[in-house]
Amino acid sequence: MDGSATAQFPYTAAGSGSAGVWVPTPPAFAPASLPGWGRVTPWIMRSPAQFRPGPPPAIDSDLYVMDFNEVKDIGAQNSVVRIGLETDVATWWVPSAVILWNPIASQVAAARKLSISESSRMFALLNIAAADAAIACYDSKYTYNFWRPISAIRSADGFRIAPDPNWLSLLATPPFPEYPSAHNEISGAMAQILISLFGDKPGVTMVAHSPAHPGFDHLWFRFTQGIDEVINARVWEGIHFRNSDEQGMRAGRCVGQFVVRHALRRHTRATGNERNNDSDDDHHLACDSLGRS
Repeated sequence: MDGSATAQFPYTAAGSGSAGVWVPTPPAFAPASLPGWGRVTPWIMRSPAQFRPGPPPAIDSDLYVMDFNEVKDIGAQNSVVRIGLETDVATWWVPSAVILWNPIASQVAAARKLSISESSRMFALLNIAAADAAIACYDSKYTYNFWRPISAIRSADGFRIAPDPNWLSLLATPPFPEYPSAHNEISGAMAQILISLFGDKPGVTMVAHSPAHPGFDHLWFRFTQGIDEVINARVWEGIHFRNSDEQGMRAGRCVGQFVVRHALRRHTRATGNERNNDSDDDHHLACDSLGRS
Protein backbone atom coordinates (compact mmCIF):
# COMPACT_ATOMS: atom_id res chain seq x y z
CA MET A 1 0.00 0.00 0.00
CA ASP A 2 1.16 3.52 -0.77
CA GLY A 3 -0.36 5.07 2.37
CA SER A 4 -3.15 6.97 0.64
CA ALA A 5 -5.90 4.89 2.26
CA THR A 6 -4.80 5.95 5.75
CA ALA A 7 -4.01 9.61 4.99
CA GLN A 8 -7.16 10.98 6.68
CA PHE A 9 -7.33 10.89 10.45
CA PRO A 10 -8.11 13.28 13.34
CA TYR A 11 -5.32 15.84 13.60
CA THR A 12 -4.36 18.68 15.91
CA ALA A 13 -1.15 20.60 15.20
CA ALA A 14 1.42 20.69 17.96
CA GLY A 15 1.09 24.06 19.70
CA SER A 16 -2.38 24.61 18.30
CA GLY A 17 -3.73 27.92 19.57
CA SER A 18 -0.33 29.58 19.69
CA ALA A 19 0.53 32.45 17.35
CA GLY A 20 1.71 31.18 13.99
CA VAL A 21 0.30 27.64 14.38
CA TRP A 22 -2.47 26.32 12.17
CA VAL A 23 -5.98 25.86 13.52
CA PRO A 24 -9.24 25.14 11.65
CA THR A 25 -10.45 28.32 10.00
CA PRO A 26 -13.75 30.20 9.79
CA PRO A 27 -16.43 30.09 8.66
CA ALA A 28 -16.64 26.28 8.45
CA PHE A 29 -13.87 25.36 10.94
CA ALA A 30 -13.45 22.09 9.04
CA PRO A 31 -11.00 19.52 10.44
CA ALA A 32 -7.59 19.02 8.88
CA SER A 33 -7.72 17.49 5.42
CA LEU A 34 -5.40 14.56 4.61
CA PRO A 35 -2.73 15.16 7.28
CA GLY A 36 -1.08 11.89 6.23
CA TRP A 37 -0.79 12.67 2.51
CA GLY A 38 2.82 13.70 3.00
CA ARG A 39 3.57 10.08 3.93
CA VAL A 40 2.21 8.63 0.68
CA THR A 41 4.83 6.80 -1.40
CA PRO A 42 5.97 9.08 -4.24
CA TRP A 43 5.98 7.99 -7.87
CA ILE A 44 9.44 9.31 -8.77
CA MET A 45 10.79 11.41 -5.89
CA ARG A 46 13.20 9.66 -3.55
CA SER A 47 11.17 10.74 -0.53
CA PRO A 48 8.28 13.11 0.26
CA ALA A 49 10.75 15.48 1.92
CA GLN A 50 13.21 15.59 -0.99
CA PHE A 51 12.18 19.11 -2.03
CA ARG A 52 10.92 20.41 1.29
CA PRO A 53 11.62 24.17 1.49
CA GLY A 54 12.99 25.85 4.58
CA PRO A 55 10.55 27.12 7.23
CA PRO A 56 8.17 30.06 6.76
CA PRO A 57 9.35 33.46 8.01
CA ALA A 58 9.06 34.27 11.69
CA ILE A 59 5.90 36.19 12.52
CA ASP A 60 7.96 39.11 13.84
CA SER A 61 10.07 39.36 10.66
CA ASP A 62 9.87 42.18 8.12
CA LEU A 63 9.02 39.70 5.36
CA TYR A 64 6.07 38.31 7.29
CA VAL A 65 4.75 41.78 8.15
CA MET A 66 4.99 42.83 4.50
CA ASP A 67 3.17 39.70 3.30
CA PHE A 68 0.59 40.02 6.07
CA ASN A 69 -0.29 43.60 5.13
CA GLU A 70 -0.51 42.73 1.44
CA VAL A 71 -2.95 39.84 1.82
CA LYS A 72 -4.97 41.71 4.45
CA ASP A 73 -5.57 44.58 2.02
CA ILE A 74 -5.89 42.90 -1.36
CA GLY A 75 -7.20 39.47 -0.34
CA ALA A 76 -10.15 40.66 1.72
CA GLN A 77 -13.62 39.68 0.62
CA ASN A 78 -14.57 43.36 0.50
CA SER A 79 -11.17 44.70 -0.60
CA VAL A 80 -11.16 48.28 -1.87
CA VAL A 81 -7.71 47.94 -3.48
CA ARG A 82 -8.20 44.75 -5.54
CA ILE A 83 -9.15 45.74 -9.08
CA GLY A 84 -11.53 43.87 -11.35
CA LEU A 85 -8.84 42.10 -13.37
CA GLU A 86 -7.26 40.80 -10.15
CA THR A 87 -10.62 39.47 -8.98
CA ASP A 88 -11.09 37.80 -12.37
CA VAL A 89 -7.67 36.11 -12.18
CA ALA A 90 -8.25 35.07 -8.57
CA THR A 91 -11.59 33.49 -9.50
CA TRP A 92 -10.12 31.81 -12.60
CA TRP A 93 -7.56 29.93 -10.45
CA VAL A 94 -10.09 28.45 -8.00
CA PRO A 95 -10.14 24.91 -9.55
CA SER A 96 -7.34 22.44 -8.91
CA ALA A 97 -4.12 22.69 -10.89
CA VAL A 98 -4.75 19.44 -12.78
CA ILE A 99 -8.11 20.74 -14.04
CA LEU A 100 -6.44 23.91 -15.36
CA TRP A 101 -3.10 22.67 -16.73
CA ASN A 102 -4.19 19.49 -18.53
CA PRO A 103 -6.35 21.40 -21.06
CA ILE A 104 -3.45 23.79 -21.71
CA ALA A 105 -1.26 20.78 -22.44
CA SER A 106 -3.96 19.40 -24.75
CA GLN A 107 -3.90 22.58 -26.81
CA VAL A 108 -0.12 22.41 -27.14
CA ALA A 109 -0.22 18.73 -28.11
CA ALA A 110 -2.78 19.43 -30.84
CA ALA A 111 -0.99 22.50 -32.18
CA ARG A 112 2.39 20.75 -32.19
CA LYS A 113 0.81 17.67 -33.81
CA LEU A 114 2.23 15.27 -31.24
CA SER A 115 1.88 11.58 -31.96
CA ILE A 116 -0.22 9.37 -29.70
CA SER A 117 2.93 8.08 -27.98
CA GLU A 118 4.35 11.59 -27.56
CA SER A 119 1.06 12.87 -26.14
CA SER A 120 0.75 9.88 -23.81
CA ARG A 121 4.23 10.44 -22.46
CA MET A 122 3.59 14.17 -21.99
CA PHE A 123 0.37 13.59 -20.03
CA ALA A 124 1.98 10.84 -17.97
CA LEU A 125 4.88 13.09 -17.00
CA LEU A 126 2.53 15.99 -16.34
CA ASN A 127 0.31 14.09 -13.93
CA ILE A 128 3.05 12.06 -12.25
CA ALA A 129 4.72 15.38 -11.46
CA ALA A 130 1.44 16.75 -10.11
CA ALA A 131 0.98 13.70 -7.89
CA ASP A 132 4.51 13.90 -6.49
CA ALA A 133 4.21 17.66 -5.97
CA ALA A 134 1.03 17.13 -3.93
CA ILE A 135 2.81 14.58 -1.73
CA ALA A 136 5.78 16.90 -1.30
CA CYS A 137 3.56 19.85 -0.45
CA TYR A 138 1.55 18.00 2.19
CA ASP A 139 4.80 16.80 3.73
CA SER A 140 5.81 20.45 4.10
CA LYS A 141 2.41 21.71 5.23
CA TYR A 142 2.12 19.26 8.11
CA THR A 143 5.78 19.69 9.03
CA TYR A 144 5.50 23.45 9.53
CA ASN A 145 1.78 23.77 10.47
CA PHE A 146 1.78 27.49 9.63
CA TRP A 147 -1.38 29.45 10.21
CA ARG A 148 -3.60 30.83 7.46
CA PRO A 149 -4.00 34.57 6.76
CA ILE A 150 -7.53 34.59 8.19
CA SER A 151 -6.25 33.25 11.52
CA ALA A 152 -3.33 35.66 11.54
CA ILE A 153 -5.37 38.72 10.58
CA ARG A 154 -8.09 38.04 13.12
CA SER A 155 -5.64 37.67 16.02
CA ALA A 156 -2.57 39.69 15.09
CA ASP A 157 -2.22 41.93 18.12
CA GLY A 158 1.17 41.94 19.76
CA PHE A 159 3.07 41.36 16.51
CA ARG A 160 3.45 44.91 15.15
CA ILE A 161 0.15 44.47 13.30
CA ALA A 162 -3.38 45.49 14.23
CA PRO A 163 -5.93 42.66 14.21
CA ASP A 164 -9.23 42.65 12.35
CA PRO A 165 -11.52 40.14 14.10
CA ASN A 166 -14.15 40.27 11.33
CA TRP A 167 -11.84 39.85 8.30
CA LEU A 168 -12.90 37.40 5.59
CA SER A 169 -10.94 36.24 2.56
CA LEU A 170 -12.28 36.43 -1.01
CA LEU A 171 -12.06 32.64 -1.31
CA ALA A 172 -12.99 30.33 1.54
CA THR A 173 -9.82 29.03 3.18
CA PRO A 174 -9.03 25.34 2.52
CA PRO A 175 -8.80 23.08 5.61
CA PHE A 176 -5.07 22.48 5.92
CA PRO A 177 -1.96 24.46 6.92
CA GLU A 178 -0.80 27.39 4.83
CA TYR A 179 2.87 26.87 4.00
CA PRO A 180 3.69 26.27 1.22
CA SER A 181 0.92 26.83 -1.34
CA ALA A 182 -0.31 23.54 -2.80
CA HIS A 183 -1.79 25.13 -5.90
CA ASN A 184 1.53 26.78 -6.63
CA GLU A 185 3.56 23.65 -5.94
CA ILE A 186 1.40 21.47 -8.18
CA SER A 187 1.12 24.17 -10.85
CA GLY A 188 4.88 24.66 -10.71
CA ALA A 189 5.51 20.96 -11.26
CA MET A 190 3.14 20.79 -14.21
CA ALA A 191 4.41 24.02 -15.77
CA GLN A 192 8.00 22.81 -15.45
CA ILE A 193 7.19 19.59 -17.30
CA LEU A 194 5.81 21.64 -20.19
CA ILE A 195 8.74 24.07 -20.12
CA SER A 196 11.20 21.18 -20.13
CA LEU A 197 9.45 19.57 -23.11
CA PHE A 198 8.65 22.63 -25.21
CA GLY A 199 10.46 25.64 -23.76
CA ASP A 200 8.64 28.52 -22.11
CA LYS A 201 7.30 29.74 -25.48
CA PRO A 202 5.85 26.68 -27.25
CA GLY A 203 4.90 28.66 -30.35
CA VAL A 204 1.21 28.17 -29.57
CA THR A 205 -1.45 30.68 -28.58
CA MET A 206 -3.12 29.03 -25.59
CA VAL A 207 -6.66 29.86 -24.55
CA ALA A 208 -6.67 29.73 -20.77
CA HIS A 209 -10.09 28.46 -19.69
CA SER A 210 -11.44 27.77 -16.20
CA PRO A 211 -14.76 26.17 -15.27
CA ALA A 212 -14.85 28.52 -12.28
CA HIS A 213 -14.91 31.60 -14.53
CA PRO A 214 -16.07 30.63 -18.04
CA GLY A 215 -16.54 34.28 -19.01
CA PHE A 216 -12.86 35.05 -18.48
CA ASP A 217 -10.95 33.09 -21.10
CA HIS A 218 -7.63 34.79 -21.75
CA LEU A 219 -4.56 34.15 -23.88
CA TRP A 220 -1.19 32.72 -22.85
CA PHE A 221 1.87 32.74 -25.07
CA ARG A 222 4.29 31.50 -22.39
CA PHE A 223 3.87 28.88 -19.68
CA THR A 224 5.38 31.34 -17.20
CA GLN A 225 2.30 33.51 -17.64
CA GLY A 226 0.46 30.81 -15.68
CA ILE A 227 3.26 30.69 -13.12
CA ASP A 228 3.06 34.44 -12.54
CA GLU A 229 -0.74 34.37 -12.37
CA VAL A 230 -1.12 31.65 -9.76
CA ILE A 231 1.49 33.22 -7.46
CA ASN A 232 -0.58 36.41 -7.45
CA ALA A 233 -3.96 34.66 -7.46
CA ARG A 234 -3.58 32.93 -4.10
CA VAL A 235 -2.74 36.28 -2.49
CA TRP A 236 -5.66 38.00 -4.20
CA GLU A 237 -7.93 35.20 -3.01
CA GLY A 238 -6.84 35.95 0.55
CA ILE A 239 -5.74 32.41 1.42
CA HIS A 240 -1.92 32.59 1.14
CA PHE A 241 0.99 34.82 2.00
CA ARG A 242 3.12 35.70 -1.04
CA ASN A 243 6.23 33.95 0.29
CA SER A 244 4.27 30.71 0.56
CA ASP A 245 3.26 31.00 -3.09
CA GLU A 246 6.81 31.71 -4.20
CA GLN A 247 8.33 28.89 -2.15
CA GLY A 248 5.63 26.46 -3.28
CA MET A 249 6.23 27.39 -6.91
CA ARG A 250 9.98 26.92 -6.57
CA ALA A 251 9.59 23.54 -4.89
CA GLY A 252 7.05 22.42 -7.48
CA ARG A 253 9.25 23.37 -10.39
CA CYS A 254 12.05 21.36 -8.81
CA VAL A 255 9.73 18.36 -8.54
CA GLY A 256 8.84 18.77 -12.21
CA GLN A 257 12.46 19.05 -13.22
CA PHE A 258 13.32 15.90 -11.26
CA VAL A 259 10.44 13.93 -12.75
CA VAL A 260 11.20 14.83 -16.36
CA ARG A 261 14.84 13.83 -15.86
CA HIS A 262 14.15 10.52 -14.15
CA ALA A 263 10.83 9.19 -15.49
CA LEU A 264 9.86 7.82 -18.90
CA ARG A 265 13.19 8.72 -20.46
CA ARG A 266 13.51 8.46 -24.21
CA HIS A 267 16.09 6.09 -25.63
CA THR A 268 16.50 8.12 -28.79
CA ARG A 269 17.42 11.70 -29.56
CA ALA A 270 14.59 14.15 -28.81
CA THR A 271 12.39 15.05 -31.76
CA GLY A 272 11.63 18.56 -32.90
CA ASN A 273 8.61 18.52 -30.61
CA GLU A 274 10.73 18.21 -27.48
CA ARG A 275 13.54 20.23 -26.01
CA ASN A 276 16.65 18.68 -24.51
CA ASN A 277 15.92 18.07 -20.84
CA ASP A 278 19.19 19.78 -19.93
CA SER A 279 18.12 23.02 -21.57
CA ASP A 280 18.78 26.47 -20.15
CA ASP A 281 15.17 26.57 -18.98
CA ASP A 282 16.14 24.17 -16.19
CA HIS A 283 19.55 25.44 -15.19
CA HIS A 284 18.38 28.37 -13.08
CA LEU A 285 16.46 26.07 -10.74
CA ALA A 286 18.74 25.65 -7.74
CA CYS A 287 17.01 22.50 -6.56
CA ASP A 288 19.96 20.95 -4.75
CA SER A 289 19.55 23.46 -1.93
CA LEU A 290 16.02 22.15 -1.34
CA GLY A 291 17.04 18.52 -1.21
CA ARG A 292 16.44 16.26 1.74
CA SER A 293 17.78 12.73 2.08
